Amino acid sequence: MATLERGTELDLLTGLGNGYTTQQSGESPLLIGGGVGVPPLYDLTKLLVSEGKSVTAILGF
Repeated sequence: MATLERGTELDLLTGLGNGYTTQQSGESPLLIGGGVGVPPLYDLTKLLVSEGKSVTAILGF
């Protein structure tokens, strides 16, 4: 995101506890999370990679 111009619109999809289908994630999903959100992101990352996606994860603690 550091290379994007100011004002560039992003499409974000958050979990909100409801889950979502990985078909909506695009080819290069960016996963951001931390704390207790890390274990679910690990499983989601494995699933996305198995679907041929190029995943980037940013974790904070």
